[in-house]
Amino acid sequence: MKWLQEAVANISFLVIEAIINDFGYIATAAAGVVDRLFSISTVPSFAFGAAIAAMVAQNVGAEEYARGRKCMRVGLLFSGGIGVVLVTIFVLFPAQAIGLFSQEPDVIQAGADYLFFYRFDMLLYALAFCVLSYINGTGRTRYTMFVNIFTSFAVRVPLVWMFSRIAGATLYHIGLAAPIASVIQLLMAIGFVYLAKSEREHRKAELQK
Repeated sequence: MKWLQEAVANISFLVIEAIINDFGYIATAAAGVVDRLFSISTVPSFAFGAAIAAMVAQNVGAEEYARGRKCMRVGLLFSGGIGVVLVTIFVLFPAQAIGLFSQEPDVIQAGADYLFFYRFDMLLYALAFCVLSYINGTGRTRYTMFVNIFTSFAVRVPLVWMFSRIAGATLYHIGLAAPIASVIQLLMAIGFVYLAKSEREHRKAELQK
């Protein structure tokens, strides 16, 4: 299941790169730099996500659902805290961050434009990944796969295409697609967690009658 989700994510990124390529080599280079920064920013999220999924699975097996949700909240706190720090750095020093990978002034400017909205996705993605990892830990891996496919191909890719068709569009506009997709991803994940909790509590109440 994991390999399928990774394949879907990679295909969506390839489609987005193909759209960005139409803006020229400066935009392509700038987007590549920002994607590298984003990849670096996701390392803590992957680590916390793996820990959350493992601990939640153990607690769900022991029917300690409250403790499982606590694991998720702790992961959200740490992963979200790192996300806030990264967003703050990229808000204050966007050009310097781009400059770590390219010294061309045009690439730095285009990268800063792309990063303007994209940087907020570093926090939103971190939060969404932790909640989805919690859902994976409960054994509902098909739902997380659905969320990832839906937000990639029904939200992010179409938005990138739409924003690229705006008159005078630049990477500044295209960068807005990422945080919008992550907000929807996060809401879908949180909604599922609370629905599952309500369903469990309802079942428990029925058994106690």
